[in-house]
Amino acid sequence: MQPIERLQQLIQGKKVAFIGAGVSHKRCIEQFVELGAQVTLCDQKETLEAFGDYADTLRRLQVRLSLGAHYTDGFAGQDIIMRTPGYEYYKPELQAALQTGTMVTSEVELFFEFCPCEILAVTGSDGKTTTTTLIAKMMEAAGRKVFLGGNIGAALLPQLADVTPDAVAVVELSSFQLISMRRSPSVAVVTNVTPNHLDHHKDMQEYIDAKRNILLWQTPPCRAVLGYENDVSRAMQADCKGEQVWFTRLHETDNGAFLRASDDTLCYAENGTVTPVVARADVKLRGLHNVENLLAAIAAVWGRVPVEAMRRVASTFTGVEHRIEPVRTLDGVTYYNDSIASSPTRTIAGLRSFDQKIILIAGGYDKKIPYEPLAPEILAHVKTLVLMGATGPRIEKALREHPDFAASGLTILHADGMQDAVEKARAAAAPGDVVSLSPASASFDLYPNFEVRGRDYKRIVNALAASTVNQSKRGAPAQMIEAVSTDAHKQRYLTAARREPALHALLGRDLTLWADNPGAPVRLFLAGQAVLSLTDDYAWLAGRPDDLEELVSFLRFAGVHTLQTPQALGSQPGLRESGQETLLQLAPGGALPQPPLPPGFAVDRNVPVGETSDLLFPTASAYRDGFYSRTATAVNHGLARLWGLRDAGGRLVASMGADALFEGRAYLSLLHTDPAFRRRGLGGWLVTAMANALAADGWHCDFFSEPHNLPFYRQLGFAPAGTLHCFRVEEASA
Repeated sequence: MQPIERLQQLIQGKKVAFIGAGVSHKRCIEQFVELGAQVTLCDQKETLEAFGDYADTLRRLQVRLSLGAHYTDGFAGQDIIMRTPGYEYYKPELQAALQTGTMVTSEVELFFEFCPCEILAVTGSDGKTTTTTLIAKMMEAAGRKVFLGGNIGAALLPQLADVTPDAVAVVELSSFQLISMRRSPSVAVVTNVTPNHLDHHKDMQEYIDAKRNILLWQTPPCRAVLGYENDVSRAMQADCKGEQVWFTRLHETDNGAFLRASDDTLCYAENGTVTPVVARADVKLRGLHNVENLLAAIAAVWGRVPVEAMRRVASTFTGVEHRIEPVRTLDGVTYYNDSIASSPTRTIAGLRSFDQKIILIAGGYDKKIPYEPLAPEILAHVKTLVLMGATGPRIEKALREHPDFAASGLTILHADGMQDAVEKARAAAAPGDVVSLSPASASFDLYPNFEVRGRDYKRIVNALAASTVNQSKRGAPAQMIEAVSTDAHKQRYLTAARREPALHALLGRDLTLWADNPGAPVRLFLAGQAVLSLTDDYAWLAGRPDDLEELVSFLRFAGVHTLQTPQALGSQPGLRESGQETLLQLAPGGALPQPPLPPGFAVDRNVPVGETSDLLFPTASAYRDGFYSRTATAVNHGLARLWGLRDAGGRLVASMGADALFEGRAYLSLLHTDPAFRRRGLGGWLVTAMANALAADGWHCDFFSEPHNLPFYRQLGFAPAGTLHCFRVEEASA
């Protein structure tokens, strides 16, 4: 007997009540009517017309209705009640129906009962949707027919007739679905369990026990994949019936998937063998929490999917909607939609994925979960917090009671809705800032679900108009900042100027500095629009700043004499062009074809500064001691990153640096290649790998090429985006 025939045998001629007409139930209602069930819809809506367009379908199917405040009266006399996940299993009305002999089940439970193919399922407080999607993508990459559903995707039961034994079902399961389930999947994944949905569960233990159901009904041969870093999921090892493996980002294991610290590679270990799967630099998903999700997926499909298919998905999959989803960049500010973050732990993971302090929009419906663990993370990762909804005051209370609040400098704003929150966030933002909706709360105070909330946020952000330059900040005289310092030392000038509000008023944008020791060049970055490398008599200018007049004023202040505005980046009195370079770029999320790493070399993504500076400046101690100085790593908004390639003996033979990470941009330079190893593709491999890794993390990568090297970088895939001009600045004539 076919699975669909077995389902028909169960429900034909039976009285079946559906609680609610959500997306999955709408398809099931039609299926059940076609299979001969007598269907009643129990819903809080008062009238048939309240269902909108779906009312015509209900009439056509001749569905009985039990509506309004007493909609649960329709439970009486039913053979089967189809529970929606949002209707709590232990409600008295449902328990009373169970006592009379009524079968209480759900769409997912019936699918598990009749499904003819293997089922892989995922649950957890955080990460389950991304992990489920990764598993499905890996199975598809291996050529399998995949049915994706549960708490994600389409309802599975209406697809039962199409499911064949050689297919695979990949299912996301929430605690609301699991609480009444008495069947478990062949492969069960528990990502983590932290306080959540305590407004619906009696207590935390009930929530944990619901999650355990994904394991308790497994029968060998089966696999359980558990998150090692979480105390609750780790303790579920005692519930496992068959094979049990771990996934872990912070530890190495001999039984499961882990991130290997020595080379930053995601690996899988079994039977004494460690198999590298993918380098973290090649992973497209943003954030360390997504590394954990990817490890969980690898552990789930291991032995079912070739490693190459896993690697292909890891290096191409960019994420799921509403999960740190880039929305747009406007006026130099990047907006992200992380509406899925309906709990503090999700918001914490999102905050940790950014390399700078951000502007956070948070708050919403109160699920009665604690916000104290969120407070230190907000203080560490947020500079402006915009709060809304019922949980706004609770989040603020947790922050103000934290001992580090007073010294944090955190600005807290309040909004009366999403439109107001976005407008307040925009007003607080400067070029280079990040604004993220990551509410740490459910959506039900204003929206039916997090998807609607996220799409409303995106609609509002995409409707914002680009601002015009504040005319009051333009054309300000240079003497506004001349009083900052009279010290002749250029680095002191610039460091002092950066802290001077008048300079910010003059430029109308933030700036970032990079400097070596006295006498070395100073680099000035203006909001990702201009790059200036400055010595006593040279100025290197890249990009097209809006206000060159202001830039010239600043150069005069910094000690460069008689610099004239280059109207067309050409020669002007007092300014002589002495060379050019090409500005090459890789946009966030972009990827260059990665050349193969020549055999015999290993990548080091954390090269000590001293090792590289000794190679670059073997005899110039002033340069060596100041290379990537505190100015680069502390005054700068971000960090200098150094990568290298080592030979079999561990010797550094090539190095690559991101001079500055700030304002959403990374400025790259190929630092050195040992003469004995040149023309072997090492530099090309390094610059491509580093650019790909930074772009995958959301950075806009800029790289400069001298004319004779341009064909090489074009071949790597870099796109020319402009010209960098070198000018000699001459003294004014008497």
